[in-house]
Amino acid sequence: MKISIALIILLGASVHNIDASATLELNNKDVSVPILGYSSPLAVGTIYVTILAGVGDGQTIIPVEQMGTGKTIFEVDQNGYFDGGVGVIPGITKGGDEVWLKLIAWYSATGEGAYYGADVRGTTAVWSQSSGSWDASLGTPATGAILNLPASPAFQVYTTPEPKTVTLSIIGGVALLTTNKVAKTFKGKTKGPHKQSVRTA
Repeated sequence: MKISIALIILLGASVHNIDASATLELNNKDVSVPILGYSSPLAVGTIYVTILAGVGDGQTIIPVEQMGTGKTIFEVDQNGYFDGGVGVIPGITKGGDEVWLKLIAWYSATGEGAYYGADVRGTTAVWSQSSGSWDASLGTPATGAILNLPASPAFQVYTTPEPKTVTLSIIGGVALLTTNKVAKTFKGKTKGPHKQSVRTA
């Protein structure tokens, strides 16, 4: 009888471990690594961050979601910190395993925007760590592993001239070349004194 009870407990624990979610604490306060802003007139607005995760070969392609809301973008405060509560890695149901992580950050003056559309953006290096393990069926508060953020992301400026600016530059260049060509042609035709034949009686 005691053997049967022990076996049931062991099987129950195994089931819970399989169903446990891979979780992370979505903040940089626990490790005291603030997001350092980019010092440039271009970097106007608010910094937003997303944590990307994956398993194996250092792939980081899955945005970590805030538990309960599915939110993946978090705003950085004036002191360089963000706090998204507890996050879960979608598609990875076995908590406690090693995961690969990367933080991406970008500036936006008009709301969250998108990373690849930002003029100023950056990423951290990829790092690996163990995820937390939380089983919703146990009824305990959600917890996650501390986010071992290695350093602030290195921001870079990505800017391209606006299409209108490029078009106007091309038109202006063509107009200048045309004007110079016409001026040279006109000058060639009028070069030297004009001689007029005069008949005498």
